[in-house]
Amino acid sequence: MSHRNAVLTREVLARLPREELELRLRPLISERLNDADDDEYRRLAEALAHLGLEDVLAELVARAIESDDPHVREVAEDFGR
Repeated sequence: MSHRNAVLTREVLARLPREELELRLRPLISERLNDADDDEYRRLAEALAHLGLEDVLAELVARAIESDDPHVREVAEDFGR
């Protein structure tokens, strides 16, 4: 996803009820992370932070910490709280 599309997507998603977003996004993001690179981890983390989905963001951070890729672990450092 381009950075421009990521911004537009976040803006659209932010208009939806948070509970609905969390319910629908959690399984999609979990599955997507199986094949995600560091850039996708970062875009997803940015989106989750923007949307205020802290629990889902915490799950992403936990998976990023366990990654063999140092760039993915950097995402965990940047978004871990």
